[in-house]
Amino acid sequence: TFTIANTIRRLLDKGHQKIIYLVYNKKNAEEATEKLAPLVNDYKAMVKSCTIDSQARFCLFGGDDEQNHNTSPKDDSFVPGFILKNYGNSIDEFLFGQNNHSDGNSYNNNGDSESGDLSDIKFNVRRCKEFIALSLWKTFIKFLQSDKLDESCTGVFEKHSWCTYCKEKESSNTNTSNDNRKTKSLTCENNFFDLFTHGKESRYNLWYPAVLWFGGKGAAKQKEEQKNRRLRCPSTLPSWFAAKHFFRKHMKMLWKAICNREFYTFSTIQKLVQLGEHEMDATALLIDEAQDLNQSQFKWCAMQAKKMQVFFVGDAVQTIYQFKGSYQANMINLQATLNSLLPPIYENKTLTCLTLTHSFRFGPNIAAVANVLLLAKKLSKQ
Repeated sequence: TFTIANTIRRLLDKGHQKIIYLVYNKKNAEEATEKLAPLVNDYKAMVKSCTIDSQARFCLFGGDDEQNHNTSPKDDSFVPGFILKNYGNSIDEFLFGQNNHSDGNSYNNNGDSESGDLSDIKFNVRRCKEFIALSLWKTFIKFLQSDKLDESCTGVFEKHSWCTYCKEKESSNTNTSNDNRKTKSLTCENNFFDLFTHGKESRYNLWYPAVLWFGGKGAAKQKEEQKNRRLRCPSTLPSWFAAKHFFRKHMKMLWKAICNREFYTFSTIQKLVQLGEHEMDATALLIDEAQDLNQSQFKWCAMQAKKMQVFFVGDAVQTIYQFKGSYQANMINLQATLNSLLPPIYENKTLTCLTLTHSFRFGPNIAAVANVLLLAKKLSKQ
């Protein structure tokens, strides 16, 4: 905070009149506003301290949003109910086909040869459907937290920013001598929904409990998941592969509902401003604890470099929110991200890395021990 406050002072000295300072939570924003108040008064400038969720909401809806209840973000717990209400019949058909137990009753289903020692768990249709709705939302959150697109990059980016697959596909379409050449990738590397079908990384898979429930990790793991959740699978449960296609189809339907503004959550608002490339109204942007940003937030902040100075303040080693989509690679690969966003003339010329080599919180003895631990972590194979 001390370093950022001095950076803001230098920016004001340089003539900046609109500065946005993004912090992790509301309490930090209130503290920052209080600390920076003397600077604001001295320079008669705008220094806005807020969370990235607040800034995203402001960019999407404008200043009157706080009084507009139609744009108030819903809690994440709202979305599974929305899914059941709108796609419940489709979930019914997917899980049970013609053997539809839509009355929601429980059944022992003791004749199921795969149930084994699960015979004491009653088969409950309603809970199965609720689990699918929850799994669909949890899987969809991976898209919202990612920096990926809802279509191929050819429809969004300038050609120099296309992925390898799209460049090679374009080349093969325009050069008849390359008609028989196969691209290394199976699909656009920026289209989340296509990656979900073809990608092998866990971030492009079902929510992990759903992977287990559908047998994606084998029968033993599937049975263990059913026991832990006290939730038996239908006797004719579709395959994990079929589940991926079902989830992909309904995630795209859910995204269409969000684009039609049928409801909002903080994470859907963030994704809308990232894909819509909404600009922040400032001449400089500072992001504290930047390592805690998810990929969508990080990409959106990096986009602002097209119009203003951007300062990412953080430590990749302190990344602890991977379950929320935060990755060390966000900070480490910042130059590559900027290269993909800016014209080729600026390639590898836009990033300056400054290292904080002194801490006011502890002395050299503690620092020496910490540096040994960090080196051991860096060299570790884990």
